[in-house]
Amino acid sequence: MSQEMLLEIGTEELPASYIPLALESLGTAAEVGLKEARISFKGTEVYGTPRRLVLRVSGLSEKQDDLVQEQQGPAKAIAFDAQGHPTKAAEGFAMGRGVSLEDLMVRETPKGEYVFARVVTPGRPTVEILSQLLPDAIRDLSFVKSMRWGAGALRFARPIRWLLALLDSRVIPFSLEGLPSGNQTFGHRQLSPGPFRIASTSAYWKVMTKAGLMVDQRERRKAIWEGLQKAAAAEGGRPLLDDDLLETVTYLVECPTALCGRFDQSYLSLPRKVLTTALSEHQKYFAVVDDKDRLLPLFLVVSNGDPQNGQLILKGHQKVLVARLEDAKFFFQEDLKAPLADKMDMLKQVVFQEDLGTLYEKTKRIASLADHLSEALNLSQVQHRASGRAALLCKADLVTHMVGEKEFSKLQGYMGQQYALASSESEAVAQAIFEHYLPRFAEDLLPQSLPGSVVAIADKVDTIVGCFGVGLIPTGSHDPYALRRGALGVIRILLEHKLHIDLHGLVNRALDLLAEKLNKERAGVREEILAFFRQRMESQLVEAGLEPDVVDAVVSSADRDVVDALGRGRALQNFRSREEFQTLVQASKRVANILRDQEVSGQPDASLFRDEAERKLLQAAQTAHKRVTKSLQTEAYDRALEGTLALVEPINAFFERILVMEKDQDLRKNRLRLMAEVRESFMAVADYSKIVIRGEGSFANLG
Repeated sequence: MSQEMLLEIGTEELPASYIPLALESLGTAAEVGLKEARISFKGTEVYGTPRRLVLRVSGLSEKQDDLVQEQQGPAKAIAFDAQGHPTKAAEGFAMGRGVSLEDLMVRETPKGEYVFARVVTPGRPTVEILSQLLPDAIRDLSFVKSMRWGAGALRFARPIRWLLALLDSRVIPFSLEGLPSGNQTFGHRQLSPGPFRIASTSAYWKVMTKAGLMVDQRERRKAIWEGLQKAAAAEGGRPLLDDDLLETVTYLVECPTALCGRFDQSYLSLPRKVLTTALSEHQKYFAVVDDKDRLLPLFLVVSNGDPQNGQLILKGHQKVLVARLEDAKFFFQEDLKAPLADKMDMLKQVVFQEDLGTLYEKTKRIASLADHLSEALNLSQVQHRASGRAALLCKADLVTHMVGEKEFSKLQGYMGQQYALASSESEAVAQAIFEHYLPRFAEDLLPQSLPGSVVAIADKVDTIVGCFGVGLIPTGSHDPYALRRGALGVIRILLEHKLHIDLHGLVNRALDLLAEKLNKERAGVREEILAFFRQRMESQLVEAGLEPDVVDAVVSSADRDVVDALGRGRALQNFRSREEFQTLVQASKRVANILRDQEVSGQPDASLFRDEAERKLLQAAQTAHKRVTKSLQTEAYDRALEGTLALVEPINAFFERILVMEKDQDLRKNRLRLMAEVRESFMAVADYSKIVIRGEGSFANLG
């Protein structure tokens, strides 16, 4: 007969952001624990409100599955005498395992024949196992932050006030830090405080509903959104959907009531994001818009109280909101008293990083890198000027009242855009100021304009190069300057806009600008940075659909330009379906294996050639290199690959007639130089030796 289990952990109000992770952890702990305990069950469900975490397990068996084990005993020769009669050793083994002599089995093992006993350990009642499993699951719950709330050792997000634990109608007995489990729960603090006695797991839901509580977060979220829509519609608007805010509010209440309040029309003169941030970020209110998506002087709040006191509740919220909006209005008006450019000198007083100087110094470096990028991309004069101007102004909003006072710090970039427009800067400059922070997180939007892309790349590269140059390299989860995100952002922007930028040259330019700041050897820093970018380049190319060995091949040959690497990779991936591709790769690997661990310098000397095959191979390599180089300049990657095919026949002919590792040192060195010339022709496109061909043999000893 199946059973149902219910666990409710009653707490002081949990932070909304803590609950989803805690519920996931609770569900996982229950499933893992039950499986390890050999208790079968149908399914688990978790529910959460600010004051309770609930676990429901259905279809539980009444007891553990029996544990069946085959235990090895003495060797057969020791357990039985020559006549096959059991010895004292066999009798002792059987007695110790609780089985009869007749139940002993003989099995063949790698060490010979041994005696085995089949031991069955009966399963214990489920309620006994749960008495041990549940407190362990509670102790192991994961939270964003935990601490001790008394003299005990338990660390939890907030103090635990009650524990309800039922198996059908029976209490599952256990104690946690002196707090015993029981069949009692509590309701809403003001509307239905309780306590309530729960007769069975099925009765729990009826009691909660009667108390006005929505324990199921999915049901609660749906009710909240429907309530918001209804409240807004009554005032001629609709709620502005904000999924993150809706998720947060869902875990802030357990008895939701949506209310619609008003604020003064004059606050609509504030920039849209200032107003919506004051509502959603600071107060957890929803904005209201009309059918043309224009903000209305309304806000929606989800109360966790009595709907009968709605007007009184709204009055309190309106009072708090007006104070927030007054602050925003004051900051905005004060900031508008001077043009954005006038704030640049204030950046001299703000330290970006102790070893890397001030934000003013950083903006100068960004402007120089933006100029380098604009020239490399051959931007128009208008775009070039816009990127340069935006680079100089991009950090100026950090010293404004709106952003600098920390009230609206998340609006950096956006406020720079607004103040730039108010200061009569061009639309292009204002847009680039906003876009230079993009992308701010994985899957975020990318800059859409070229000036914005240029300034974004310049800013991120300056930060990465500077931090590496003073030893601030990401380790594990520690990346305070978001260097990984910055490097990935650079790669994504380049790919999105198909910008051909030499990353090596860009890093060199950034190192030049930071020369006086570095406290590490330049060459080593450069290699660390390029390897850091290379890793992100490889991951993005794989995400773009390239196979890992293809990525390895193209990045080994072309890690300067990620757009070029993607073009080569796609062509190479298509090319590998051709019949002759395998012979091309094998030819390349023969050359690579010959040159492995060899130090080769200089050009081959034709006067030392002893066979026509050598001359033909050199001529083929030089011709292929010219054709490949010309094709790559026009991004004709297919033709470049075709150019390397011409090397296959002369390479094979060479190896049939020539021994590279000749005893004569002059001949050997010359032939190694010839191999290096051939490898250079291959490497102009990709390192074919990195390509994996199933079932291929080794060419390490050929030649």
